[in-house]
Amino acid sequence: MIFWDFVTGEAIRRVEDHKEFSIWVLQISGDNNYLAVHGSDCSIHRHDGKYLFDIEDPESSSTVTYSNFTSDNTRLITGNVSGEIKLFGLGVGDFEQKMIKKVECDGDAKQIVDLLVTPDDKYIIAATRQETAFVFAADTLNLVTKLPHITTVDKLAMTLDGSRVLTASEDKNVRVWDITKIGKEARTAHIDKHDDAVSTITLLHHRDEAITTAYQCNEFKVWDIKMGKLLRSHPIPNDKSCYEVVITSDDRRLVGAAGYQWFVLQLPEFKLLNTFKERFVQPTHFVLTPDDQRLVAGIGQPEFSIRIYDLSTGETISKIQLRSTGITMLPNGNFLNQYRQQMYDSTGKTKVMQMINAYTGLVQEFSHGDRVLDYAVSSDHTKLICGCSDKDLDLWHLTSQSHIATLKGHSGRVLSVCFSPDNQTIASGAVDGEAFLWSEETKEILHSLKGHESDISTMMFSSDGKYLFTTAEKDLYIMVWLVVNGNRVMKYNTYSTICYMRFSSLSNHAVVGLEDGRIVILRVDDPKLATVNKDDSRHGYRDYPKAAPVDDASDNVIHQGNNRSPKRKDETKAGNPKQKPKSSLCFLV
Repeated sequence: MIFWDFVTGEAIRRVEDHKEFSIWVLQISGDNNYLAVHGSDCSIHRHDGKYLFDIEDPESSSTVTYSNFTSDNTRLITGNVSGEIKLFGLGVGDFEQKMIKKVECDGDAKQIVDLLVTPDDKYIIAATRQETAFVFAADTLNLVTKLPHITTVDKLAMTLDGSRVLTASEDKNVRVWDITKIGKEARTAHIDKHDDAVSTITLLHHRDEAITTAYQCNEFKVWDIKMGKLLRSHPIPNDKSCYEVVITSDDRRLVGAAGYQWFVLQLPEFKLLNTFKERFVQPTHFVLTPDDQRLVAGIGQPEFSIRIYDLSTGETISKIQLRSTGITMLPNGNFLNQYRQQMYDSTGKTKVMQMINAYTGLVQEFSHGDRVLDYAVSSDHTKLICGCSDKDLDLWHLTSQSHIATLKGHSGRVLSVCFSPDNQTIASGAVDGEAFLWSEETKEILHSLKGHESDISTMMFSSDGKYLFTTAEKDLYIMVWLVVNGNRVMKYNTYSTICYMRFSSLSNHAVVGLEDGRIVILRVDDPKLATVNKDDSRHGYRDYPKAAPVDDASDNVIHQGNNRSPKRKDETKAGNPKQKPKSSLCFLV
């Protein structure tokens, strides 16, 4: 060890440890009396470097990576490359000069990469390059709780008063935890999420809330979209997982499908009103008629048909012998039907879309040159755009059932299409990540959107029409594009496959469901997106982190979950009063 003079920069003295091991960590006690010298073993020196004594684990030794003294300077806590935490007494007060206890972090811990002790010597927080940080009781080394992230936790920090712990992860999050709210019993601080892949996201019409379900999970979850919070959970009838959900226009009833049955619940209580079941009849997807009196359902194997039900009685009003994989209801009572399963297509029905009247059963057809893979309806319900296997987009007029134009330009199958809210722009995505923005008026390509690495799966405009959100089948991220010039303004990493995405018509929020059960809410923030190129002019985008949630919010702290910075209420305002307040671009539920 070499001791240096801060003022002159000169070496004062050189000290060699008597065991001659490589020194990895040095730690000075708070009262400056002790200097802990760590390698594969640990020795305690006086503050001037004079050797005092060794402290050892009689059973094993491992290279120490982090250490801390307790605030009363009576004990030393170490973490090593084997993922072990050891507590040593220093022969002061009630603590003998020996190892008191040790514990090994569970999971696939390789080594302790960061270690903290709270100022009151109550808790030890350790990071081990796992998806959670560990909180132990400092006196017993019993596990108290875990602080989870999506990927590995690499760094820890603590506020001076010890009330907040910050955990930093490779998932680009910094999470803030209220350490004073931790209970005495071991428990895991959790992220509100489903236990399996998200299967449905349904948005309410009059409240900015979303109802979500997941595969192999028997509960509904209700989320506040603006606040990014889980409001409540409700059980699914008959303890089954629900794979399709629609809500009546007044937000008073929910229709769900689970197995060979469908049911009606009263909202917001989720009270069961009716359950309907018919042997070998499985509704796989459905929509409500504009008057909320009828349910139009696609029926799977073995029937392969479309049924129209009376919502109040559950009786079948009519049955249409057409296969269906997607249904969209129009305001006039007509619905569009798509069938895209080529393996069952002996009659070429995947090349034809139907418009069917839910009250009269009248069927009209839109024929295409090849299989229709996706379609979208303009917001004024007058036009239909279809993406096909022949690399083309077909534009139709719904009222007259006349073909308007064929848009050519893709080099592969067109997998996703959508209209902008003002119907002036069409977005299309194809295989291998190819995506275009088209002018509806001129039928020409406006911008080519380059950035995805696999087949485009979802395209969705923000409710103000300024931004386009895109996802791809194997890409674990969401791209956001500026519609006016096609520039990429954000790449949001999800670290999990994207199953579902919906955009709230009540606010500029995208609600995203992931394969790992998480619900992510992305908020479009004009000031952030407008100035994004200043941060990275070479690439035109940057990765934005999610705001850090604070568990168990206390009364004297304003949190980022409320779209505000976490300032103390008594903190005085500073800076330019005309400056616009900053807000995070997106945040995690």
